[in-house]
Amino acid sequence: MGCLVAVQKSDIKTFFIKGYFFVFFYNKFLLDIFFWYYLDNMNFRNTFIICSTILLYSLIILGITSCGNSTDTTSSSTDNTVILPNINYFHTNPTDQFLVSMNTVVDGHMYRGQNAIDPHSGGHVYFSNETSTWPLNGIDIPSNYPPIFAVADGHVNKIDTYFSVADNYRYGINLSIATDEDNTVSFFYSIEPFIDPKDSSFYEPYILVEVGDTVQKGDIIAYMYLAPNSGPNAHIHFNLLSANNGPSTFLAPIIFTDSLVSDFSEQISTENGGYRNFDYNKNLDHPWMGDCLGYKIAGSENPFSDNSEDCIK
Repeated sequence: MGCLVAVQKSDIKTFFIKGYFFVFFYNKFLLDIFFWYYLDNMNFRNTFIICSTILLYSLIILGITSCGNSTDTTSSSTDNTVILPNINYFHTNPTDQFLVSMNTVVDGHMYRGQNAIDPHSGGHVYFSNETSTWPLNGIDIPSNYPPIFAVADGHVNKIDTYFSVADNYRYGINLSIATDEDNTVSFFYSIEPFIDPKDSSFYEPYILVEVGDTVQKGDIIAYMYLAPNSGPNAHIHFNLLSANNGPSTFLAPIIFTDSLVSDFSEQISTENGGYRNFDYNKNLDHPWMGDCLGYKIAGSENPFSDNSEDCIK
């Protein structure tokens, strides 16, 4: 229901002055038109004016109060609506939100493009639970496992709750974050604990969103389940997907700030015990990919142009 009256604080004085004249003429109108036969009764006239004045001001003040205390769920919903930008927005405005907390990562590698020695269409972040760090404090609830974040504002367009990968099962989330002409560009999280829980609903408590949900950058959308005493094979595969009601095109996830990619490269460096960020095997003297999140990508894998690139953050 709409407010009866909308008054700014600076207009309170004007409001009451105008209100006085409104009430005066309102009372005069009623008395002169509808109650003319009571004009000789001054007691009735005075009582009527006082009562009607109090009633009118009460209704007006009630209207003002209801304006201040009303809850507009429609505007709240509108404020939370995300209008997806063109993918080129991330070229000039890269996100400063990584998909996980950097201090939970024990190893990883960049997106190895089609021109790499050993192409792999996704970056990886790896986790370890060899020392039973997870769940925190030994309390086995989803929120005590590593959080997974929305890298940008967007809409959840797909969820996998139990997807077979060789002998194991993963879960995953597709988050629409941009458009490219008629295509929707999604950030793809393939969450792979590297186990077979033998229960199709096992991962569901670790997924905090549903298809159709709108999320904001930095929201926790899932938790990374890690089996007890598991080694550093559990990981999240991540990349961009471009699609329009058909097969998806894999794109390099080069939407992060340079400093964030540099931090990731440092976290997975050989100095910190990393051994996976090679193209492909360090024992064969293959090249280290450094902070090239898009490493030797073809033009078809570049979200911002049709140019191939040897190294792009």
